[in-house]
Amino acid sequence: MVQKTSRGMSSTVTASLRLEKLRHHLGAGLNIGVEDVPVKAGEARPVPGGGPGTLTIKDNRTGKEYQALSIAIYRLALQVEVSDQGTIRASDFQKIKAGGDGAGLRLYDPGYMNTAPVKSRISYIDGGKGILRYRGIPIEQLAENSTFLETSYMLLYGELPVASELRAFEEAVARHSMLPEPVIASLEQLPHDSHPMAVLVAGITALSCHHPEQNPALAGGSIYRLALAPACICKLQFQRSAEVRDKQIVRLLGKVPTLAAYAYHRGTGRKPSQPNLHLSYAENFLYMLDANGSPSYKPNPKLARCLDIMFILHAEHEMNCSTAAVRHLASSGVDVFVATAGA
Repeated sequence: MVQKTSRGMSSTVTASLRLEKLRHHLGAGLNIGVEDVPVKAGEARPVPGGGPGTLTIKDNRTGKEYQALSIAIYRLALQVEVSDQGTIRASDFQKIKAGGDGAGLRLYDPGYMNTAPVKSRISYIDGGKGILRYRGIPIEQLAENSTFLETSYMLLYGELPVASELRAFEEAVARHSMLPEPVIASLEQLPHDSHPMAVLVAGITALSCHHPEQNPALAGGSIYRLALAPACICKLQFQRSAEVRDKQIVRLLGKVPTLAAYAYHRGTGRKPSQPNLHLSYAENFLYMLDANGSPSYKPNPKLARCLDIMFILHAEHEMNCSTAAVRHLASSGVDVFVATAGA
């Protein structure tokens, strides 16, 4: 089965278009394409859960049978549809009642062992078969031909950037790599033997105080979703919210490596070098770790490339624990930085 994108294109066609952009950006001589990585035997994605269909459910408590008929207001029949992803909606079972308090069935699934909370077209992973694809593109092609920031742009916005878009994105991330002085001061108050992750979380949370426009408690819930309002107002709110979210994206991408460098050097007793805006993303991180204040220090290019590939490999892994944590926190209305720190 060919998955469809939100624009109605097949993933194969969409991937081809994105790879064409990558080919154009990296040079005409680059020979890449969907066909360059043939699907090996057993690698094709099987139909999830057996594919779409319907269920007929019989409640042995009441003897009532719930047929696969459409649900509508004033109808008594219940449709339990199986999606093309092999899932059923938990809310459908609320219609199955057997007296008592009048409440319908609920699904009990401790630990989310068999629950799909979101449908995503961002990535697909099958760890057992060693398959990882971002937006339909095999991870092997991205690791060989792309960069972390270019891959990040694609994951965020759905397609690979052209040269001008990538340049603007890279400049924006670099421009937001410096930390506010009060954040640095707060990190310097932490014990020298603090765990680096604790220092990183403290730094990300402290950033929240410096960017109140992204806090739903201050800016309103439309930071994360479109508010219920007339169409013209909704459009303006959506545009404003998108701008605010985009700003926090580049802030986090830019500042997290700087915070990580501070977390590392909290244990060494040294101050990290300030971000170098003339270096690539991975080079800048290595520079902050190892330059020791020398502006002429140049990170090893092979090491920087290896680090950049590692960032690509860890950029997206479906609904893992950290992603689930961010979604839970954001849905409760906390601000962007606190939600990220919770991951």
